[in-house]
Amino acid sequence: LIDTASIKIRGASEVQTILGKLESTQIIFKENGHNFMADVQLGQKSGFFFDQRDNRRRLGALSQNQRVLNLFGYTGGFSVY
Repeated sequence: LIDTASIKIRGASEVQTILGKLESTQIIFKENGHNFMADVQLGQKSGFFFDQRDNRRRLGALSQNQRVLNLFGYTGGFSVY
């Protein structure tokens, strides 16, 4: 799982380490009991948005025991819920 000491940010022309050493650009993180993976350097610009956490949880509750097709997800965040 991600260690906050390994978080990277996108600079003007390159990705820079804020603190610590990033061993891989692909990180695994947990949200509401679900594991996700994101590439913090090469990932899609419209990747995993943490401000959608409550919406993902709500959609999961609404679609429980239903079949749902997600055509618009890069990370699969809504689909996992």
